[in-house]
Amino acid sequence: MSVTPKNLPKRTRVLAKDLLFQEKNFLTDTQTDIMSYIFNAFTWAMKVDGYIILTTKKITEDMPQIGEKTLDASLRELEKKGLIKLIGKPLVRLVRLEKALP
Repeated sequence: MSVTPKNLPKRTRVLAKDLLFQEKNFLTDTQTDIMSYIFNAFTWAMKVDGYIILTTKKITEDMPQIGEKTLDASLRELEKKGLIKLIGKPLVRLVRLEKALP
C-alpha cells in the first residue's frame, strides 16, 4: 500500500490558460500562470473598488513552483504591458485587471 506524501496541497488548483491571450500579449508561461491565477482570484479574493487583495504568501502557497522573486518580476512585467494595475508593497498588493479579456 502506498503512502500519501505529506507535502501535497490540501486541494488541487486548476489554472485555465488562454494560449491565444498568451501569444497575443507575448507572455511567458509563468506570466500566463499568474494572469490565470489573478483572473480566478476574482471569485474568492476580497475586493476593494475593483481591486483584489492578494498576499505574496497566499500566491506562493497556491503556486509553489513560482518563487517570490519570479513572482515580483512577473507582476512588474505584467504591469508594464498594461495587463494589470498594482498598488501596494511586495507582501500585500491590490491588483486590478486592466486587459484580461480579448
